[in-house]
Amino acid sequence: MAKVVKAFSLDPEVARIIDSYKDGSRSKRVNLALRWYFLSDIHEIIAIKDDEARYWRNKTLSNGGVKHHLAGLLRCLNPFRQRKRVQQPKR
Repeated sequence: MAKVVKAFSLDPEVARIIDSYKDGSRSKRVNLALRWYFLSDIHEIIAIKDDEARYWRNKTLSNGGVKHHLAGLLRCLNPFRQRKRVQQPKR
């Protein structure tokens, strides 16, 4: 198979990751990564994860989320809060 030379700019972090692997050539690693990304079902996995994140974000926003539950918990644990007195039955 003939090689096609293309020039692309990479983020410095991505370039460091690619350079950190010592086995094989850089172009072979980039080819494998791009083949994996474009030819695998990674797009479906990303879509599923996005849907999952959207579901949980909507679920937490609909009932006040963690802040709502934390506020209720802190109200219960407040040592200065007036407690209801339970009357003991007379014997």
